[in-house]
Amino acid sequence: MQRLNLVAAAFVLCVITTCAFAAPGASAAWYTCKAVTPMTGHFIDSHCTSGGPGGNWDTVKVTTLPTDGKLTATGSATITATIAGISTEVVCSELNGSVKMTGEKTEGEVSWVLSGCEVKQPSENGCKVREGKITTTNLKTTAVKDGEGKEVTTLKSEPESGTTFAPIVLEGCKVGLLNGEKLLTGSITAEISPEAPAKRLFTKTSGSALKLGGNAATLTVSSHVVMEGTDSTIAWE
Repeated sequence: MQRLNLVAAAFVLCVITTCAFAAPGASAAWYTCKAVTPMTGHFIDSHCTSGGPGGNWDTVKVTTLPTDGKLTATGSATITATIAGISTEVVCSELNGSVKMTGEKTEGEVSWVLSGCEVKQPSENGCKVREGKITTTNLKTTAVKDGEGKEVTTLKSEPESGTTFAPIVLEGCKVGLLNGEKLLTGSITAEISPEAPAKRLFTKTSGSALKLGGNAATLTVSSHVVMEGTDSTIAWE
């Protein structure tokens, strides 16, 4: 297959977990790393990160849909906004969630649970996130392949209904206007590059459109999805 012929030249670009490649013009889809007939694959490890001839692993298109997955982060998640003129920053140490891959370019029933959340700004004692946790509403995700030759895919996640992405409750803050429930609204957008097809990177410039309590907000986090019941990382091609 032409897709597989490209791998030998391109595997050096792979920097994390699963890598996936397709022939030019092929339909974009989800891929994972699976064992193949010994000595016929293009990768020598179960996450398709180490390429080489005669491997036992290769990238395989996910054809059984819907497919359940587990979402996790590769680092902390940070939410920033300016509320009542005060710079506010919430940092969460963990991100976990569930994903149902419903189509070759879509995900549904996506939910996030951010835990270990702390108020870093304003840096005053007592200001905190209730229970240290933020749980999103049910989200839907759509993948779009860049049409301008940049070979970057964007994944846009937004509420399945309404505009509320997640409620965040702050308490114990000296500035009274910071206390209480603040709605995080809008959508988030991740970028996925060919060099790291399993990595969902949310940055200040990745295209997210969020507001916290009606004020412009940003979310930064790097995440990935593992197929339910396996250690196979889902990648995008």
